[in-house]
Amino acid sequence: MYLEDFTVGWSMDLEPFTLTEEQIIEFAETYDPRDIHTNREEAEKSQFKGLIASGYQTLAVSWGQFVHTKLDAEGVVAGRRINNVEWLLPTYPNTPYTGHLEVTQVDMVREDRGDVQFYLEVKNPEGEITTKITVTAYMRTRPEQAQ
Repeated sequence: MYLEDFTVGWSMDLEPFTLTEEQIIEFAETYDPRDIHTNREEAEKSQFKGLIASGYQTLAVSWGQFVHTKLDAEGVVAGRRINNVEWLLPTYPNTPYTGHLEVTQVDMVREDRGDVQFYLEVKNPEGEITTKITVTAYMRTRPEQAQ
């Protein structure tokens, strides 16, 4: 998909994802080595009552669910910015999470390029929003449109 294929209100449900304890610990040992992500015993004593994923892992995995669709592969130039991230509830291991992506803004930047702002909500099995992410991608227009 190219810039002009994304319109405000365009949306899609993403494939659910689940993280194992091993995935959570492996990620956190390298990128966010806090006890709530790496140490089962200490995590049990925390307010979360167990191991939880790093928010950064949740961000990467949930956004990755869209990237894996390859819907924007032809049109995307690069990520422009992470506008906002809110981690409202923890991401627990062995729990399925779902994502819903919606286009909230589209702006032409130059004749053949523009920005698409995406809003992604991640929900737990109870339907509660656990994570809110707003990102902007820099997109090409269709080659025939740019001429």
